Amino acid sequence: MLSVAGSVGLFLGAFKAQSRAIVPAMLIAAARAIAGAARGDDLVPSVLDRAVHTAVAQAVEAKAEELGLRQTLVVDDAWTRGKAEPLPFSR
Repeated sequence: MLSVAGSVGLFLGAFKAQSRAIVPAMLIAAARAIAGAARGDDLVPSVLDRAVHTAVAQAVEAKAEELGLRQTLVVDDAWTRGKAEPLPFSR
């Protein structure tokens, strides 16, 4: 159930945090978010509930930030300077 309920939020949270990796602490944060979204006597929340995926993504993103896993992306603007080489398989 964690894989179905957590995978969307897990990958979205890691993507939004620009995380270099998915570590066990992020999986635990996802599991806690899923458990916190369960209502009443339900063991797990509905996997069709978008709020669950949003809660998981927010928890994973926050944990990645807390652990310092954000990756700084460097953009090479060779294309905008007109100095980029064509890809070898280009025609």
